[in-house]
Parts: sequence; C-alpha cells; structure tokens
Amino acid sequence: MQNAEYINIRIHIEGLVQGIGFRPHVYRNAVSKGISGTVENSDNGVDIHARGTEIKIKNFIHDVQYTGVPPAAIIQSVSVTSEAKCLYTGFKIVKSSLQSNSITRISPDMAVCDDCLEDMKKQPERLNYPFINCTNCGPRFSIIRDIPYDREKTTMAEFTMCNTCRSEFININDRRFHAQPIACTRCGPAYFINNMSIKNTDIDNIIRYSAGLIDSGRIIALMGMGGYHLVCSGMDPDVIETLRRRKRRESKPFALMMPDIDTIQRFAILSETEKKLLSSVQRPVVLLKQIPDSLPEQINSGLDTIGVMLPYMPFHYLLFKELQTEVLVMSSGNRSSEPIVISHEKAVSQF
Repeated sequence: MQNAEYINIRIHIEGLVQGIGFRPHVYRNAVSKGISGTVENSDNGVDIHARGTEIKIKNFIHDVQYTGVPPAAIIQSVSVTSEAKCLYTGFKIVKSSLQSNSITRISPDMAVCDDCLEDMKKQPERLNYPFINCTNCGPRFSIIRDIPYDREKTTMAEFTMCNTCRSEFININDRRFHAQPIACTRCGPAYFINNMSIKNTDIDNIIRYSAGLIDSGRIIALMGMGGYHLVCSGMDPDVIETLRRRKRRESKPFALMMPDIDTIQRFAILSETEKKLLSSVQRPVVLLKQIPDSLPEQINSGLDTIGVMLPYMPFHYLLFKELQTEVLVMSSGNRSSEPIVISHEKAVSQF
C-alpha cells in the first residue's frame, strides 16, 4: 500500500473573520485532523498555510467554512492555491502580517455572553468583574487601534496578562483561547467612581453607589465600550427634564435600556423578529410600539414609539441587580450636536 501523498496549500479567507475567534476555530480544526501549518490575521482577512493528505486537506477546507464556525463570523470569499512543499512542526497561530493595501472587516463590539455572565458568579479572579470577555463576546471595534487584530494593536496592550489569563489564552480547550481582550481582576482594567473627593475602585461599592444615585433621581456618567453614557431613571419625569436641559436636547427621544425581554413587554408591543433583534450580539436600539401611557412623556415627547436596548456590558447586568427602577435612560455622553465624550478628563470638565 502506497503512502498517501502530502500537499501544501494556502487558504485566504476574507470577510468578518478577525476578533471573533476565527483563528482558534481554524487551529482546532487543523489539530483535530492532523493538519500542520500556520494561521494568521492579515490586513485583509485570514491566511492559512496547511500541509496534509489530499483527503484531510479537503475535509479541513470544508469544516473551516461550515463546521463550528464562530457565530459572529461572516465569510465573504475563500481562495485556495497550491504551494511549494514546506514542512511544518504541528499547527500554530503565528504573528499577524501586512500584505496589501486593502482593509479587512472589523468585528463590532459584542454583548457579553451567557457563559461569561456565569463565570462572573463563580470564577474567583472574575467575580463581578465588569470587563469579563471571551472569544464569543466583548469589545472589538471600540478597542482596535490598528489592524491586523492583535492585542498589541488594541487598547488592551498596556495590560500585561497574569499567569491565569495567559494559561487560558494558550489553552486550545479554553473558551478564552487567543481571546485578545482577555483580562481579570488581577491584570485587567478597572472601573472607578469619581464624585468630588470620592474615588473608589471596589466594583461592589461602585455598583451600589451608582444604583443609589440613579434611584434617588440623579444622573451618572458611565463609561461604556466606545464612550460615555449619561444614565438616569426612565420612570422619573423630573430627572429626565434635567437631563434634557443639561444636554440642550429639547425634544429628541431618549434611548432606553431594560434588563430583559419580559420587562420590555410591559412597556412595548414586541414581535418575534424584534425579540431576536434585541437579543442579538450587537444589542441594537430597536424602535418599538409603545404601550400607551406606560412611560413618562418626557422620554419621547408624546410619540407612540420608543427605542429600547438590552444590557450588553457586564456592568449593566451588575447595575440592574442593585437598581429599583427597571427602566434606564441611556443617552450618549455629549451635548446636542457635539461628539460623544470618550476621555475621563473631558467627562469631569463637561459633566
């Protein structure tokens, strides 16, 4: 019986394939099939150099595109070309490269996943950690400084992984395998609350303090993934009026956040399509038909629709646990016609 002939190929994939766990997906497929080679992000997609028998390569090409593909991935094109014989030691995720002037699609920020919300309850190093994430969720577009998408080209570059995060990052069987924004309480960013002379970095105190301010009719400035939000109770007409004055926003409707679909259905009429949109990883603001007289008129100036979104950051989930109100106004942190505030210094001076 003759030995099966080995071939070398290059696979180039374009689309939404960076920042969504695509390289780990390729890696797992290759290792499971005995394929050797490399995978890397390029400036316009993902490049795979693979060596294996013809049947293994054929199955590999199929499964990379159709089996266990990350939910957020969008494959637009796949090109396969033969390469000269090259021997590899195993399969590796290698440093990204720049090869052309074209630009890849960048993943949008993704809402925290259910698995990470569970980890927040039980992982000692991530208990109530408001920046928890994995390959299936968390910030992407908002933290990217340059492409290809690697940690050193994001705002996470200044945070050196601790030993625990590093071990997860290199573990093929871990959900955080090559998750670029991976972090925990030991090594990642932290929230702090700054109100006059008070500065506190304990997340439990921050959540309680913030919830208390909101429930007592105050407005807080909350840093999100891409900038500040001004947040207040959506059931308090007086504080909504105050927010309008501060933003110089006379009548334009405010977006709302509610903790879950059941709560939203008390204030709006929902179709199945709208439920799916609200629950999607992008967490868009969805325009819904309001149930008459269910909310203060100051929110939407008498219109019969409301814009609503579900929580998408771990901080939002922690906040709703402490709040008495179930409706939040989530308005961009800026005055009317001005850009959203993204720096702490500007937030302190403006808000």
